[in-house]
Amino acid sequence: MDNDGARKMPADAPTAFVKPRWKPLVMPDSGIDRRYYELWALAELKNALRSGDIWVQGSRQFRDFDDYLLPAENFQAIMQGNVLPLPIIADCDRYLSERRQLLEQRLSTVNRLAADNGLPDAIITESGLKMTPLDAAVPEAAQALIDHTSVMLPRVKITELLMEVGAWTGFTRHFTHLKTGETAKDKTLLLTTVLADAINLGLTKMAQACPGTTYAKLSWLQAWHIRDESYSQALAELVNAQFAHPFAAHWGDGTTSSSDGQRFRAGSKAESTGHVNPKYGAEP
Repeated sequence: MDNDGARKMPADAPTAFVKPRWKPLVMPDSGIDRRYYELWALAELKNALRSGDIWVQGSRQFRDFDDYLLPAENFQAIMQGNVLPLPIIADCDRYLSERRQLLEQRLSTVNRLAADNGLPDAIITESGLKMTPLDAAVPEAAQALIDHTSVMLPRVKITELLMEVGAWTGFTRHFTHLKTGETAKDKTLLLTTVLADAINLGLTKMAQACPGTTYAKLSWLQAWHIRDESYSQALAELVNAQFAHPFAAHWGDGTTSSSDGQRFRAGSKAESTGHVNPKYGAEP
């Protein structure tokens, strides 16, 4: 088509890959629609590259699946020499038989211990398996210090604490207006909205818990000032401020981290229709 300068799709163009839900757009009564045909072809190409059905020669990310395997001649030589370089038995039937025998032995041991209530840190009852909670790993001296310092700290509102941290670090400046680029004028309202995301409470319940705050105000601020990139930039600001503080050196040089994964949800139109999830909050 490019060589001939043609604009219309040829009647014999392959269409077997077009799924039924796309056929009304790709193949209307007037013939094949070139724009939708190319769009669907690119979408299918993307999916095929991800699944490995199509590969790109010379590519590192989209290599031929066979390139990950041993060359055929090397595999044949290994099979003929019966020298499989793995710490397992090459005979499949023998391997499965031995593993089945080991499994039966282990299950018999578990059954015997369960009948005698001898399972370590666990018991099996009619309601199922119950595990003994792990003992606290905090030393008694450390817990005593925690209790002592906790009594000395004043009780403050978390929004007030966030305001103080914002004054130290300036992390709130990253929550800019989507259209004008200006920072939020009402810092209390901004941090209240951020807190609603942080504790998975949702805007509706946060508005009910905060006198003088309405769902409409929180929702508007969330829509215009809070985005995924805003959270990322604000978090980077906090991390950099913490790293620059001399006290942080007591926890290492900052080259490694044992942090858990984090997810920052930035609004949802169907929030009120979903159930509250202990991890992600109210989402459909």
